[in-house]
Amino acid sequence: MTEQRRLQTSLPAESIAKATGLTTERVRAALDGDSSARVSDLVMVGGLLGVTPKELMP
Repeated sequence: MTEQRRLQTSLPAESIAKATGLTTERVRAALDGDSSARVSDLVMVGGLLGVTPKELMP
């Protein structure tokens, strides 16, 4: 069983999506550290939150 984790942030995924231009589903995948998340999504979401893409990945 894979461990599910989500980066703790006070910003809702919808707000992050609006700020980055990504879909809410792609933002959630990046926050969850989902293997389907694109590297570019991790970079944009991480940049907005002040974390590195590596910190978003499991």
